[in-house]
Amino acid sequence: MIKPATIDLTVANGNGILQGSPWGISVNVSERENGIDTPVDISGMTGVCIIKDSAKSREVLAAPLFTITDGPGGNFTLSLTAAETEAIPASGKSHRETSRLYIEVRLDEDRALQGTIEISPT
Repeated sequence: MIKPATIDLTVANGNGILQGSPWGISVNVSERENGIDTPVDISGMTGVCIIKDSAKSREVLAAPLFTITDGPGGNFTLSLTAAETEAIPASGKSHRETSRLYIEVRLDEDRALQGTIEISPT
């Protein structure tokens, strides 16, 4: 079982979503024990990512593509096309106004990541 990590993906840090532009991030899953990070082998696992208004919301706004890039090393990517990010509602009127959404990644049935992701209109 993987302990879920909390993430905060922001536009200012370069890992939030710019509406109408392709989006992607690389993620590493590791377990920390006594200050040492050890990669979790995710080979053969099924990954699913969803973006919603909030953790309690039932409506999925987007489902980024999950791709394992190095199973034994615990590495995967998440990505959305420009058309997919365009379809995500953003409440702001300019790129300086961001909306915060909920993002969750599950590996098999375990929640691996949860947190927030910003989206900015372009």
